Amino acid sequence: AENTIVFVLSDHGMGLPRYKRWLHHTGLHVPLIVHVPEKFRHLVGGNEPGTVHDRLVSLLDLPATVLEMVGIERPDYYSGRSLFSGEKRSEIFGARDRLDDLPDLSRSVFDGRFHYIRHFQPHLVPMRPGVIMAGASKESHRELKRVHEAGSDTEESAKLWSLRPFEELYDLQEDPHELSNIADKPEQAQIRARLAKRLTDWILETRDTGFASELEMLRRSQQAGTAPYTWAQDPESYPLKAALAAAEAASSPHAAALPASEEPILSYWAVQQRLIRSDRSAEALAFFKEHLTSESPAVRLAAAEGLAKAGEGESAVPVLLSGLKVKEPWVRVQAARSLAVSLSPEDLRPLEPQIRACLKEIGERTERASCREWAVSTVQALDFALIKSGLETAESLDR
Repeated sequence: AENTIVFVLSDHGMGLPRYKRWLHHTGLHVPLIVHVPEKFRHLVGGNEPGTVHDRLVSLLDLPATVLEMVGIERPDYYSGRSLFSGEKRSEIFGARDRLDDLPDLSRSVFDGRFHYIRHFQPHLVPMRPGVIMAGASKESHRELKRVHEAGSDTEESAKLWSLRPFEELYDLQEDPHELSNIADKPEQAQIRARLAKRLTDWILETRDTGFASELEMLRRSQQAGTAPYTWAQDPESYPLKAALAAAEAASSPHAAALPASEEPILSYWAVQQRLIRSDRSAEALAFFKEHLTSESPAVRLAAAEGLAKAGEGESAVPVLLSGLKVKEPWVRVQAARSLAVSLSPEDLRPLEPQIRACLKEIGERTERASCREWAVSTVQALDFALIKSGLETAESLDR
């Protein structure tokens, strides 16, 4: 203890619904304690033992703190700042993306009082069907599901099973548990607009890769022979500003229909817009079919999901099954998830041989795979397909 600087922290909120992996304060607000022995006290900018700070801190600040302590200059591209430098944040940001096999895209900004959350896939309800939400050992999830299926939801618990608003805004001074969304209140319009703009600026400043879709980001960076971060820095390779505008339009309830595009990233959001709106019109079905042969697997699978949800499984299933057979593990995750959520139990049952064959192959190659996380997520999606179809139970597959 006399020679060791110790950081005590949590990486997220408790392992409960609305905590771990959620962008509400319950998911983002974590403990942080730093123990600095007397011999290193000169490194902490005059902070005495027992000092408590009530200011905005990001876990991104920890590497910057350590670098400063050991005398290494922080790289210009790194946004973290030392806890002891005296620099103060005016806001902190949060991000939520794919959770195991559950895709998502949400971003948030908090200024110390007001918390703004923007959902770019608001059709994905908080308590989505899937293995991660249905594990036999997850008592909180089971109890919430029991209450919901019994028709006994409270006003708050019902939100777990409902479509999300595309924007959320909370005043933590008046509403510390974030129960009252004030994003549509006229008296909060200026605050909402200010935080929305700051969030947009941050997305553009950091060259947020989420708006390319995970599959397209990996496909493009692999083609370029570089890391996703490096690929995303080039505006010609990654048209982020246009992608963000498309994502905003896709997730906003009153935006005009997005057209097809020669740029797959923009076509992805055009397809997503019709998925988000549960569009079953003849125009939407034709749009989906038109994109089944896209060069981008993200676009193909999203289009197939849209068709399958509309009852057009005959056109969708071959595309979804082909996605399970590709070598890229990140494509297999999305193919498995789209297959599981878009087809009815009756349509899934005849696919049992293909599903089990994919599970068997993953089981044989997972231990030597360099991308084990994707393999596990694919298994979760396919397990859910078996549960949904009645071929297995959550208890029999609880891992």
